Amino acid sequence: MCTEGLKEDLSIPFISPLLSHRNYKSVSDDLHHCLTIGKPKLLFISRGQVVTFDGTADTEDLAFNDLLKETVDYTQFEVVDEDVEETLILYSSGTTGLPKGVVLTPDSVKATLKCMGGSNIANIKDSCVLGLLPIYHIFGFIVSTSCLLFGKKNVSLDKFKPEIFLEAIQQHRISKLFLVPPLVLFLAKSPLVDNYDLSSVKDIVSGAAPLGDEIQNMVSKRLGVEVRQAYGLTETGVVTCTPPGVQKCGTVGKVVEDVELKIVDTSSGRILGNNLVGEICCKGPGFMKEYKNDWEATKECTDEDGFLHVGDIGYVDDEGYLYIVGRIKEIIKYKGFQVPPAQLEAILAKHPDVKDVGVVGRPDERAGELPTALVVRQPATEITERRLIDYIAERVSVEKQLHGGVVFVNEIPKTSSGKILRRELIKLV
Repeated sequence: MCTEGLKEDLSIPFISPLLSHRNYKSVSDDLHHCLTIGKPKLLFISRGQVVTFDGTADTEDLAFNDLLKETVDYTQFEVVDEDVEETLILYSSGTTGLPKGVVLTPDSVKATLKCMGGSNIANIKDSCVLGLLPIYHIFGFIVSTSCLLFGKKNVSLDKFKPEIFLEAIQQHRISKLFLVPPLVLFLAKSPLVDNYDLSSVKDIVSGAAPLGDEIQNMVSKRLGVEVRQAYGLTETGVVTCTPPGVQKCGTVGKVVEDVELKIVDTSSGRILGNNLVGEICCKGPGFMKEYKNDWEATKECTDEDGFLHVGDIGYVDDEGYLYIVGRIKEIIKYKGFQVPPAQLEAILAKHPDVKDVGVVGRPDERAGELPTALVVRQPATEITERRLIDYIAERVSVEKQLHGGVVFVNEIPKTSSGKILRRELIKLV
């Protein structure tokens, strides 16, 4: 996470009712798209990440540290309109390949933070938390903000470095960890873990992507702690979480307070009973207001009863625990980030030596899924894997790059209507 980000989060409400976060690693195309959606009047950005879209920078340039030196009487600020309907915009990748601006209201943010304070989710009131998750991601935002709300210690790190991560846990006696699966895997397998005293850790909550049963068990036994899973989206906040004291591997838990959930048949929309696999739909007070400036997308994902169709498929067992089986959406989840295949396919298709292309997520124990391209070469060309990997790397942010490499094939399997058969494509990698 950016350790300066929380200072900005606390400052913005004094001058504006609306705050927006974006991945600082975003390339110019993605960033330009998000700026067009949010239309911010003020940008906080690190010096190394400054980009321009027309070769000029005709704006006032202020140093953040200089701003901190100024003294301001907070009572002189105007009161923000209490009836404001938009307070936060976070960005989430969609099937179209471009990020959508997810608009959260004050009520939805408050509902999510209330949920974080409950013992069923995190019992964060009794915790010392390590702040490692980025605040431009919904998971990192609600964890960091919850610590501030409940007045608890939050030890912040700029990025994950194995030794610093473990040293921070040992030195500050961290009691609760909110992690994504790659970090849980690190705790399960890294020999470095044995060199540090992690006995203060009592509870680990994993989110942002499914966590495998084997890894969940390995960490639980190695550290002697609870390892639980939670489930939610940028659009929903927290939907489910495994309650404390329940060691039930594979589940993402039970529905949290005030959230409703149903499983529906993907073809008919009929509500399904327990242990039947279908699309996950849910609604609650922590849910988004809309996709910014995209009413059609908002309408498409919401049914007549107000339930959000999240695009994932799963089932609920007889005890009320939710299990994620897969997803209708074709989004690849790499280390908790959503990578849209359509965007990578569109970029690769522009390369003169590429005849056809399909992108899928190759299963990976550490990252969840690795974006992998299957490419049909143009006749009489000798384009290499490395050249295509570099071609993509120059045009997308780090999480969207071809971490699974490139596989050259004779054809891309498709339906009669021209849609890629991704289930067949995955077999080739």
